[in-house]
Amino acid sequence: MDITGLILRSVDVGEYDKILTIATPERLYSVRAKSVRKPLSKLKGSVGVLTFGEFSLTEGRNGYLLSGTNPTELFGNCWTDPDRYGAAMFCLELFEKCERNGEKLNFFELVRALSEINYGEVYPPTVALKFGVECAVEVGVDVTEGVFPADVGAVFSALLSAEQAEGVLSDATESDIKKCMMHLAAGFKAELGIVLTVAIEIFRS
Repeated sequence: MDITGLILRSVDVGEYDKILTIATPERLYSVRAKSVRKPLSKLKGSVGVLTFGEFSLTEGRNGYLLSGTNPTELFGNCWTDPDRYGAAMFCLELFEKCERNGEKLNFFELVRALSEINYGEVYPPTVALKFGVECAVEVGVDVTEGVFPADVGAVFSALLSAEQAEGVLSDATESDIKKCMMHLAAGFKAELGIVLTVAIEIFRS
């Protein structure tokens, strides 16, 4: 079976294997990548987090096994820039936790946001914040101005009405954006019980 997806999580298991969480437009897959941590593994370079492309799976007795990959995007800038990295990890965590909570999100919007974070010139957490606010609306988390402080609610409204994050928060400081990110994370926790640890660890400062 071939799927088009994005690796959200990669966990080492055993001596040489990994367990991958791969998101697709339809669902999340848990896939065992056997022996990929061996030095000569042909798949070693294409099983990292943020790898997007085609994945070939076979069904084993205990679940799916990875048999091949054809990566088309690795989002490499996200690994060399701390702001891009934090923003990307926030988007991945939000998508995975909402999906596991039974809340369906738009896979292609996730990929679009990651592309903007990876290649765009706007401050990356701004893109992550816009993605998060749009996800909140999609899963029923209230982001209206009456729920949050007036300045935070105004930012959320502006992001929802804009096609892109670029320019929306051109006058905002990094501290302002991080404050909004923390309020958004609090909204997901209060209404859905989803704890966004990346937001807490990276954007609380």
